[in-house]
Amino acid sequence: MKVRNLSLIAIAFSVCSLSGIANAGTINFTGAVQDVSCDVNPGTGATGTANNITIDLGSVGKDGVANSSNTVSGMATTFADLEVSCADAGTLSKVKMKFDAHSGSGAESNRGLLDIANKGGSGVASGVGIAILDSKNTLIDLRDSTKYIEAPLSVSGTSATAKLSFKAAYMATGAKSAITAGSANGQLPFVLNYE
Repeated sequence: MKVRNLSLIAIAFSVCSLSGIANAGTINFTGAVQDVSCDVNPGTGATGTANNITIDLGSVGKDGVANSSNTVSGMATTFADLEVSCADAGTLSKVKMKFDAHSGSGAESNRGLLDIANKGGSGVASGVGIAILDSKNTLIDLRDSTKYIEAPLSVSGTSATAKLSFKAAYMATGAKSAITAGSANGQLPFVLNYE
């Protein structure tokens, strides 16, 4: 009996020591900190102050909401220009605006539309999200952190300017018949990257 118990203990120790075996590696991070300071100001189609922009999508009937087919052709869209002004731009030539929907009102799960703020709350529209489109009318999937809008920087001395353009529209998240009326606001934080 003692031999059998010692054998079981030896097997248990060998199994435990195998689970401690692992591969090791390294994650390398690369990048740079730029000596540039930029503000984003409202341009055409937008209001607000530096880095706090408001775009009014208006009051749209259900028939003015784009179908969930990833196209806003013929639907009510709002065009917006954002004016970027930078100090200490140096040799930079491009600015990219990346969106962080997850830190705002969220990204809808089917196509990455911006979720409506307070989704599911009283008096809040349902069955609809906010589509963000680039200058080519391509839907930007806000679930994908690699998506962005970009513009060339026009450098003059040490300062630079750029105009970031896009469109926004309400888009159905499913069948248009499932849309309910209510407030349809959203928040979309952004980060600027430079090249």
